[in-house]
Amino acid sequence: MRILSVETSAKTASAAIWQDGVVIGEYNLNAGYTHSHTIMPMIQSLLDMTGLSIDGIDRIAVAAGPGSFTGLRIGMAAVKGISFATGIECIPVSTLLAICYNLAGMGGIICPAMDARRDNVYTALYSFGSDGRPESLYADCAATLAEITAEIDRLDQPVTIIGDGAELVYGHLKDSGIYNPDRHMLAPIQMRLQKAASLAVAAGHITETVSGDRLLPVYLRQPMAMQN
Repeated sequence: MRILSVETSAKTASAAIWQDGVVIGEYNLNAGYTHSHTIMPMIQSLLDMTGLSIDGIDRIAVAAGPGSFTGLRIGMAAVKGISFATGIECIPVSTLLAICYNLAGMGGIICPAMDARRDNVYTALYSFGSDGRPESLYADCAATLAEITAEIDRLDQPVTIIGDGAELVYGHLKDSGIYNPDRHMLAPIQMRLQKAASLAVAAGHITETVSGDRLLPVYLRQPMAMQN
């Protein structure tokens, strides 16, 4: 089984190929370039470097959200286009769930957090079960920094915060006096951001697929322009 994964939910653009439990190639770019200009060349480069053609891909995984409205649309459009042209089935994956796989095997609780602006984050709480897969403790949602740090404060286990909004949550823990160095950890920077490789590993545990025309982003809240 080969899975091509596409991650464009935030500033980082990333693509990877997962083959029978092993990530055989990954491309990450966090330079702030427009995803619409980078993601398709990244996919083609991955295929070229791994000696594969798109016909050798069995599934396409994509970050379904939450995340940047524009970023999610670009990733979805790229995957839809490939699926329409080839008939390859797709696997939509929660962005927050996928981030947790950056820390696969760690004990304690993982708090993925993505910057949703205005002191809000897209967030959740997960812990890894005995089967090595993250189990949801607090469903994916849009929350204020005060709300998620209050949830973290209620926990009696160590919590590692990860994602592009991790520093916001970590900083709020400190500013509010909740921070406990024995229980609250910030993921290392090299393991903190969204990665297509982790998305691909998450997709490898998902059996349900959809056709390209059924792919829909999960925003969790309306774009700013649509809010009153």
